[in-house]
Amino acid sequence: MFNKILNKIFSEAVSTKLKISFALIVGMSLLIGIFSAVNILQLSTLIEKIYKHPFIVSNTVRDINFDIVDMHRTMKDVTLSKNITEFNDAVQKVDTLEKNVIKNFKIVSEHFLGDKNRVEEKYQLFINWRIIRKEIIDLVEKEKADEAAEITKNRGAKYVQNLNDQMKLLIDFANNKANQLFTDAQEEKNYTIFLIIIYIILVLPLSIYIAKEMINNITIQIKRVTKGLDSFFSLIQGKNEIIEPIIYEHNDEFGEIISSVNKNIAYSAKLYSDKKNKNKS
Repeated sequence: MFNKILNKIFSEAVSTKLKISFALIVGMSLLIGIFSAVNILQLSTLIEKIYKHPFIVSNTVRDINFDIVDMHRTMKDVTLSKNITEFNDAVQKVDTLEKNVIKNFKIVSEHFLGDKNRVEEKYQLFINWRIIRKEIIDLVEKEKADEAAEITKNRGAKYVQNLNDQMKLLIDFANNKANQLFTDAQEEKNYTIFLIIIYIILVLPLSIYIAKEMINNITIQIKRVTKGLDSFFSLIQGKNEIIEPIIYEHNDEFGEIISSVNKNIAYSAKLYSDKKNKNKS
């Protein structure tokens, strides 16, 4: 099948042969470039996912945990406040930290690659912490600081510990996802390298074969023309008495040259024959 295609190409004009051969080689090289570019983009997408999703999630969850711990520490300051100013400052700081945590939860939910209900569960757990904090604040306002401190040290501390443990599950998931994406990126890289090598192994010999066949085809035609011209000049010089026309089947530039040479061969052979017959008579 491939040889038939080549034979069809060889029947074209020399300029067409060169254009087709050049186009084939350039086209195959272009395919390698396009294939490489597509796979590089896929690798880039995987790397981007690693940065934009797992790493953002794990870093943001750590920020949330820091703020939760800070909130718990500040709730202790609420129970230890000695005047209304210290009390209000501590409560205000807790509210500010809570807003920051809520904002970060939205970031986590946006970039989390697993079941987002898992993030929602942790968020609701955080929101429900308000009940304990409100109870502590109410007790302080009622001048029951000791009771408030007891809740903070026991029930509040246990709740915060559980909340931190739950948040750590999100970090573990994000880290595992990052490892998975990194493994996928490595596999994609190895697969891309493998396919490019295979493609080069297939295309390089094919390109060499096309170029070789094209050079051989043109060289053979040049040799035919040269041989015909040598025979023609040998006839003129009287070295040969018989000359055969050059056989060429393709209608290309060489065909035009050979056709012209054949006409001159026929004409010269006739002149030579007439001259020879005249001399005999």
